[in-house]
Amino acid sequence: MSTHQIREQVVYPHPIQVVWHALTDPAALGEWLMPNDFQARVGHEFTFTAPPGPGWDGLVHCRVTELAPPHRLAYTWRGTDPAALDTTVTFHLEQVPGGTRLILTHRGFTDANRWLRDQLAGGWRSNLLTRALPALLARVDARKDPASHRARQRERPPGTPGSTSRPLL
Repeated sequence: MSTHQIREQVVYPHPIQVVWHALTDPAALGEWLMPNDFQARVGHEFTFTAPPGPGWDGLVHCRVTELAPPHRLAYTWRGTDPAALDTTVTFHLEQVPGGTRLILTHRGFTDANRWLRDQLAGGWRSNLLTRALPALLARVDARKDPASHRARQRERPPGTPGSTSRPLL
């Protein structure tokens, strides 16, 4: 694996359409990632917004570069100063027994912004993909099909993303 990218893989016990919805619906995306003006259309330019921090204005400027429903989504991920951050995020979804495998690749980091790669990797790994997204998926899945959602909850091993039997730490 390149040291200039982040790669995470998670299997969620939800149908691929539910995971795709979480990645492409602006309101859902805003719940688990950041508020945005996303549209699932190649070429669409959009912005994620978050509270500003030291050295960051709170904006991530993006453009959809790839869209193959419900399997692949990619967009640029740039800071206001592209010299500081000019990367690409790709989500690949695959139906697997019992759910959907999500592979996230965030590439394009340089030696100069390796610290930022490390910071973003921690956020993807420790919060977004293991807590925020599974919580949203459980809510969306329960609304779409309450009976099958309850059945999947009973079948899920303790401690897996979205499990109700034991919280992830």
